[in-house]
Amino acid sequence: MFTKIFTTLITLAGMLLLAACGDEPLKPVTVHLVGDSTMADKPDPENNPERGWGQLLPEFFNDLVTVKNHAVNGRSTKSFIDEGKWNSVMQSVQPGDYVLIQFGHNDQKEYDPSRYSNAYSDYRRNLEQMALEVRAKGALPVLLSSIVRRNFNDAGTLVDTHGPYPFVARSVAVEHQIPYIDLQQMTGDLITGLGPERSAGLYMILEPGAWEMYPEGRVDNTHLNERGAREVAGMVARSVREQGLPLSAYLDPDHAAPRVLVVAGGHSYDTTEFYHMLGSLEPFHFDSISHPDARRLLASEHIYSFDALMFYDFIPDMALKDSAIYLNLARRGMPMLFLHHAICTFQPWNGYGELVGGKYVMEGFGNDPRELSDYRHDLDLRIHVPDGQHPVTRNMEDFTIRDEGYSNLWIREGVIPLLMTGHPDCSDTVAWVNRFDQSDVVYLIFGHDSQAYASDSFRQLLENALNWLTKPSLE
Repeated sequence: MFTKIFTTLITLAGMLLLAACGDEPLKPVTVHLVGDSTMADKPDPENNPERGWGQLLPEFFNDLVTVKNHAVNGRSTKSFIDEGKWNSVMQSVQPGDYVLIQFGHNDQKEYDPSRYSNAYSDYRRNLEQMALEVRAKGALPVLLSSIVRRNFNDAGTLVDTHGPYPFVARSVAVEHQIPYIDLQQMTGDLITGLGPERSAGLYMILEPGAWEMYPEGRVDNTHLNERGAREVAGMVARSVREQGLPLSAYLDPDHAAPRVLVVAGGHSYDTTEFYHMLGSLEPFHFDSISHPDARRLLASEHIYSFDALMFYDFIPDMALKDSAIYLNLARRGMPMLFLHHAICTFQPWNGYGELVGGKYVMEGFGNDPRELSDYRHDLDLRIHVPDGQHPVTRNMEDFTIRDEGYSNLWIREGVIPLLMTGHPDCSDTVAWVNRFDQSDVVYLIFGHDSQAYASDSFRQLLENALNWLTKPSLE
């Protein structure tokens, strides 16, 4: 999702290598991790909540990958080399291995001459030495920038603490045509999107008494808990896939699944049954966020790490200024699926209906009472599938579903109807495909409660829609 200066070059090289391998079975491969405490394995995981992201990285690969984590707390490029740790790593590196190198947190510590490395001289030289020595052994170096510290100012703005170090790491990668994973940018996008409060859930922010190891609690805005480490490890795995590195052939299919963010809030629903239903869909990985936190994440760059958005929210009085969030998503081509009451959201902005492809007009927002929409619970809707060839409805037959129905919907001219009903208390068109700016959009009227969640036809529709939205080649 994130543009790399040399992505095309790396992707082409990876494709050529994979093509040369043909149908040969994959051979075991070793991934070496070299870095500081944010990457390192942490002891006593049963009692210690802290994790380095390298601890979680093996989850994202199959059993043919061995991850050797050489990262050590508190080390910089200088101290890692001076203490002989780098030589020890090089003794174990074999041709065909990968070596992921991430330093910077400790190189910048001017008060400690045993670790400090000037960004433009020693740090740059040390990274070059490491990367080129790995390459000389027939292994593949990968450079990574440091993860951000959770450093918000009083205005709620995330403030950089790494200075020139990520830029220097990138410049070394570009100069020597080395794969580069920009964790500074990706974690910055995530933390900014979550904001000061929610982002605390990724770091070692512990309440007193919550952990025996930290009876007085802990406030550590540099190091990660298990959830945060898994997020960062996932960023690394996705970057491997997006850059087309040959290592992507070893990714665990469960973690290579398309990522879908569910946006909820403003309407009660059976969360257990809803997410159980989503969990039965394949092959997708679902995350969720609710309003009001959702708006910040939707406006952040991190949102583009998701493959599609599923809106299941109900916020009729959303501020008109927030229209910019949706317009930016559409301009960037984010695929979107709107379910059921999400058609009622954002009543003050007419453009929302243009985006979704239709609108439920609520009292207080329509100029004419005849424009108002209505709803009825527990309708037995007989659904007709007029086009069984569209990817969202492919191979589906007519079905009946018990659900809430909406009548007198405003539907945008030009949408592609997918499903129809003749029920007198429901609008004729109950599902459609829309195109708004650069985004493909699907709307499904279904999904009020567990009766709908239990419908095999509804589940099939969701699975088809998400497959189509995340895999445009299915058209």
